[in-house]
Amino acid sequence: MDIFKVNCARCHNIEGNGDTFFGRKYNIPDFRSNDVQKLSDAELTEIISKGKNRMPTWEKKLSKEEIAKALSVVRSFAAQRPKTDPPTKPK
Repeated sequence: MDIFKVNCARCHNIEGNGDTFFGRKYNIPDFRSNDVQKLSDAELTEIISKGKNRMPTWEKKLSKEEIAKALSVVRSFAAQRPKTDPPTKPK
């Protein structure tokens, strides 16, 4: 979780719901959502490594092991998933 707290929570929130200043500003997805959790590990690793939209690339700042730990944290949010997906954030 430390890798996530240090590098990801500023935008994604410690709870993974994207409820931060940057999360709201850039419409960051809720990691608990089916839309995120249905992505494969390879897809999520690619997003963490290469970035997506406004998310920066992390492949030069984090080791492969650290990226795998961040992925593990993203996956852990599935257990906190609400019974129904949170509403899609307006664009």
